Amino acid sequence: MKDTLAASALFFFIGQLLLFFGTHRMHVITRLIGVIFMWTGLLYQTHNMSNDGGAKFTFATGAPFLFLSIALFSFDVRQNWLQDKTNIEEE
Repeated sequence: MKDTLAASALFFFIGQLLLFFGTHRMHVITRLIGVIFMWTGLLYQTHNMSNDGGAKFTFATGAPFLFLSIALFSFDVRQNWLQDKTNIEEE
């Protein structure tokens, strides 16, 4: 349990740093990688939900993060796709 907590906390910390730097420099790829790191941390923390009550609680309290991060991910992918499409049409 302690190893899982430490590893997932590391994934979340790296993801938050990437989101912070990606937001301030407007790098979509950095934000997407940050969200993927945070998803990995949540998956690593909740991978044993059938046997662990703490993992169920973590998933229940992490559900809003999961839904909002999927929205952020889809928004960033759509914005990046539209930006690339307009750049191609201008040439």
